[in-house]
Amino acid sequence: MSWIPVEGDDGQLGMTLCPGKYQPVASTGSWDRQLDVDVQALVDMGVSHLISLITEEDMQMLRVTDLPDEVARQGLAWDHLPLPDTTAPTEAWMEQATPVLSAIIATVPKGAKVVVHCMGGLSRAGTFASLYLWMRGKDMREAINTVREIRG
Repeated sequence: MSWIPVEGDDGQLGMTLCPGKYQPVASTGSWDRQLDVDVQALVDMGVSHLISLITEEDMQMLRVTDLPDEVARQGLAWDHLPLPDTTAPTEAWMEQATPVLSAIIATVPKGAKVVVHCMGGLSRAGTFASLYLWMRGKDMREAINTVREIRG
């Protein structure tokens, strides 16, 4: 989990890989995580809202088609904003994402812990986190650099 610091906020925005990820061959190694255990770990961290950027095809490939049900079972709010890997956000995607970004901009400063994930927690999650910082008033280049420093 990588947390995005915003001075003065009581809450946090985190970026991570897909909960329950199954991927036997990946550039980052082999993954065989348990969905219920990973979602419970988010709950234990105090996370109240999970935002998924993976597509339906990603969910099938990663074997996490039960993600929406598991998140609901454990009491988290969930938003699904599918963004194909290695693509830039489109105008249509931004129309879907803007209300979600606006909602977390309203709740994170008041103490909410929100986590955004993609497949590996890097590109799409980083894009979303950069948009969050930009909508909070950071220059886009500064927002991107902040996220890059945090995610390595």
